[in-house]
Amino acid sequence: MNKTPDSSPEDEDEFRTLKLRRSPTDTLETKYTNHFSISFTGTEFYLVFGEIIPPAIVDEKDLNSLPDFVDIKPISRLAVSPATMSKISDAITRTVGNYLKMSGTFGDGA
Repeated sequence: MNKTPDSSPEDEDEFRTLKLRRSPTDTLETKYTNHFSISFTGTEFYLVFGEIIPPAIVDEKDLNSLPDFVDIKPISRLAVSPATMSKISDAITRTVGNYLKMSGTFGDGA
């Protein structure tokens, strides 16, 4: 906390700034996901990442052989505050923009 001419020692104890340091992530398991959904309540956002494995299609002309639905295997669910969600949104927009500038592409079309 910065001192001001009229601050007292008691004021300095009231607020403290702590530096944050992220632990190494090299032991954190990477999980592949190809499906994402987001929902919200009044107090938090829920981000759910999952995997869809498309069914094997034996006969492309026989639509009756298709299943009624395809399961999504949940991989991870995160609940975050609206303030954190806003930061995530800004970070994703900025990072994807940087990627597009560097790569000169528009992704894989997904």
